[in-house]
Amino acid sequence: MGSKDTLKKALRPLGALAGLTGAATLVNRRLRTTSALPLDHVGGVRRPWHWRGYNIFATEMGAGPTILLVHGIYAGASSFEFRKLAPSLARTNRVVAFDLLGCGLSELPDLDYSAEMFVELIVDAIGEFSDGPMTLLGSSLGAAFAIRAATRAPDRVKDLVLICPTGLGVLDRDPTPVQRAVSMLIRSPIAGESAFNGLASKPSLAWFLRNQSYADPASVTPEILDHYYAVTHQAGARFVPAQFVGGGLNINVANDLPFVEAPVLVLWGERASQTNALARAYEYVRLAKNGELVTFKHSGLLPHEEEPEAAAAAIVDFLSRNGVPEGIAPTKSSENGAVVHEADEADVVEAVIEPERTAEPEAVVAAVVAAEPVATPPPEDVSSEALPPDVRAEPVSAGSLSAIFKSYDVRGIFPSQLDETTAYAIGRAFVSEFSAEGIVIGRDMRPSGERLFEALARGAAEAGADVTDIGLVSTDALYFAVGRYGFSGGIMITASHNPANYNGMKFTRDRAQAISLDTGLGALRDRLAQGNLGPLGEKLGKLERWEVLDDFAEHCLSFVERKAIKPFKIAIDAGNGMAGLTVPHVFKHLPCSVVPLFFELDGTFPNHPASPIEPENMVDLQRAVVENQCDLGVAFDGDADRMFIVDEKGGLVGGDLVTALVGINTLKRNPGAKILYNLICSRSTPEAIERAGGIAVRSQVGHSIIKKVMRDEDIVFGGEHSGHFYFRDNWFADSGMIALLQCLEVFSDAGKPVSEVIAPLDHRSRSGEINSHVADIPGKLRQLEERYRDAQIDHLDGVTIQHPNWWMNVRPSNTEPLLRLNVEGDTRELMEHNRDEALALIRS
Repeated sequence: MGSKDTLKKALRPLGALAGLTGAATLVNRRLRTTSALPLDHVGGVRRPWHWRGYNIFATEMGAGPTILLVHGIYAGASSFEFRKLAPSLARTNRVVAFDLLGCGLSELPDLDYSAEMFVELIVDAIGEFSDGPMTLLGSSLGAAFAIRAATRAPDRVKDLVLICPTGLGVLDRDPTPVQRAVSMLIRSPIAGESAFNGLASKPSLAWFLRNQSYADPASVTPEILDHYYAVTHQAGARFVPAQFVGGGLNINVANDLPFVEAPVLVLWGERASQTNALARAYEYVRLAKNGELVTFKHSGLLPHEEEPEAAAAAIVDFLSRNGVPEGIAPTKSSENGAVVHEADEADVVEAVIEPERTAEPEAVVAAVVAAEPVATPPPEDVSSEALPPDVRAEPVSAGSLSAIFKSYDVRGIFPSQLDETTAYAIGRAFVSEFSAEGIVIGRDMRPSGERLFEALARGAAEAGADVTDIGLVSTDALYFAVGRYGFSGGIMITASHNPANYNGMKFTRDRAQAISLDTGLGALRDRLAQGNLGPLGEKLGKLERWEVLDDFAEHCLSFVERKAIKPFKIAIDAGNGMAGLTVPHVFKHLPCSVVPLFFELDGTFPNHPASPIEPENMVDLQRAVVENQCDLGVAFDGDADRMFIVDEKGGLVGGDLVTALVGINTLKRNPGAKILYNLICSRSTPEAIERAGGIAVRSQVGHSIIKKVMRDEDIVFGGEHSGHFYFRDNWFADSGMIALLQCLEVFSDAGKPVSEVIAPLDHRSRSGEINSHVADIPGKLRQLEERYRDAQIDHLDGVTIQHPNWWMNVRPSNTEPLLRLNVEGDTRELMEHNRDEALALIRS
């Protein structure tokens, strides 16, 4: 074969490729030029907006307070997505709908689209289209961007309306290599455009809309299909989905929604597909500080298209009074002050026509009480008919009780060890044992909490006590409620850091005094074992619902000079626990920037156990601090009463060193005061207290013991290695939040990195607590005393053995056949040598 033939053969593939490329180019160009896209779907006044060098199109209609509409990806070109909703809203409001850059008629440049860019676009639009506070309404992914925009402009967004938002823990993951490859393919000039045009064919678009967007496939009319087809075949239309697939639009609104100051209305179709199922709606409402949900029977993910008049009515009514709309019956009152409704279309259409009507149905007063912050009690009473369904007591065996009644609380597996029957009995017996006329009950986010609350409240009410439900709160917020409002007692339904299948209760009498086995918990257990629940009350107690978290936040902030706290960047790991609810209430008053981790309340703990004392549960926080260049990190346990700190390098800061920091800060306000520390704390703790002019008081481990000592000796502050911190002016109760605020005050005053503030205190080596199963605990303790008989030995809590340059404490568990060992040395070698020697003896 000649060289000419060889060359021809070699060029054939290139010729074929050139031919295919040319054909694809012609097809793509034809698709773009023949797909007509109407310029307007709504009417009104259409105006351009020049944003950062690009042309954005906006449509305005109506008069009155401004509502800014933010559409989802592609659906909103020239207000297409709101073509039915906007005219109804415009009867009572000025409505502005604008096209997100690259997602509609606006220019479609080849940009690295990102969530941040769209958020900035929305924030700028808020300022462009309104001179004062306005309502922000977003749909789908546009709603996710709107949530974050509302946190950026809290004083400009007075109400936030969300229609089937996207991004609840779904779009917060790093893209996979396959996603990145697909993103690069879609962006490529010829192959990418051809591939995207294939994906955006009419059959594929029709399948997607009928199966994922609309409840009724017949809703996908030719007009809708033509619109999506035209929008997706604009020049450059593939760039946005390329970034979506590639992770450029990643956003997790669960990290943002708790920080939204405005009231939130969520609209959702009851026939939504599994892509964004109705179950998610309740999570959005629960995450919001003040949220409501309205659902629509005949809609999927686009209720504003399938039931537009009903959607408009719900929005108008929400904006008019942020309460329960007339014609909408409450179906559920959520745990976070949120109200859930189901739309009655016939009634709400009338509400749009006559928006001035403001019915106040008495039957729903109880459901909306929690939506209004209560500065001082009481809100309106709720009749006894609102109490939970009846639960009757059955005999509880002594063996079962011994398994759940611990030294300081009740705790067990639900429902095999702790169930509604036992909760009812505890409620009855608690009121009788402590002569409680009125008690307050809070709970954490565990799935079993609501069922236990219903039984517990019924038992207490039948014993004649009035019950105040403060809903989802942290344990320290429950202590606050007992102390501030003067209740006879309080019960917190929580299992703290224990696994998801556990639940339990913590108890206080008046003035937030802790109850332990020795101070009443044992008597309560014995009552249940004897079936002596006490007499039924002369009348059934009342049930009230209060919102206390705003008051709690103000109380915590009273312990510091908030203006002195610097604008730290802080990563906070809520561990899917109650800090996800309490932190936003407090930090909205501070200049700090929060990087939230696992703020979604989830009692199944999907990310890691909510036990920050275990180093393995701090890894996510340490990584977040370093990657986000934070000034520090903070972790709370499940019920958010304990708090741990990570320095700017990701280093763990022990609870004993935090005790020293808060003790030093406390002494600035209380010179010469007593500061308590438990005997597991580092020697550096009492040394720091005494250097600051305080009197260091050594104590046993355990919150009920510590609180009693502090009351008896009027000790202003006390801390434990386990992350519990107690304050005299907090009714001697513990609060991780108050301790955190005091630490921020210390770090602000120091003016240097956290690691440098900690360094002078952190010059010894500690073993941490090491547990060993031991059959003969008294015998092992005697052996240890004999082995170290030349040391200084005391028995304040177990056995403490002290030498000048090292010490150890060995104490028995209150609930298990365990010995707990803690060792500290001036050097690592000293600590490790004595740790290993003690363990060898204990485990021999």
